[in-house]
Amino acid sequence: MNETILKIKNLEASIEEKKIIKGFDLEIKQNEIHVIMGPNGCGKSTLSKVLAGHPAYTVQTGELIFVQKN
Repeated sequence: MNETILKIKNLEASIEEKKIIKGFDLEIKQNEIHVIMGPNGCGKSTLSKVLAGHPAYTVQTGELIFVQKN
């Protein structure tokens, strides 16, 4: 079964009122491996901090769905 474990739809996030992530979409299914690559300043670290719930980062719009399995 390839159940979706993480789904990000139309994510927009910022820090100190500077928008870093604009309209990001991602879907990861069970047993898949994804790599996020890009130049410095494109939002890779911001995405990880938003997913971890870092208080300095604000999510303006979007949907984050994480399915936790025990």
